[in-house]
Amino acid sequence: MGLLDFLRRTGSKSKSSGGKAMRIEDRPPWLEFPNDPPFALPVNQGDGEGYWFYEWTPFWNSLTPDQKLRYLREHHAPAEWFEWLKPGGGQERFRSEVGP
Repeated sequence: MGLLDFLRRTGSKSKSSGGKAMRIEDRPPWLEFPNDPPFALPVNQGDGEGYWFYEWTPFWNSLTPDQKLRYLREHHAPAEWFEWLKPGGGQERFRSEVGP
């Protein structure tokens, strides 16, 4: 079983849940790190780095463009996060310029 499968089945402790186990699908980054702008997490070390690279990114990359839009809408992404994560948004433009 891979890390993402393990996290999905068992949940991992979340800041936004008061330390209770939650699935990554229920832990969008704007709730996990409410004081950080979207472009800050990949470069910050510590809690955000592990969450971003080992939990959120594999989950997010597993979604189709339509699923990503639906997720952002259903989880009430703030405008800044919506613009960063939407298909063709800031994150994809950043990756195309500097690499993964």
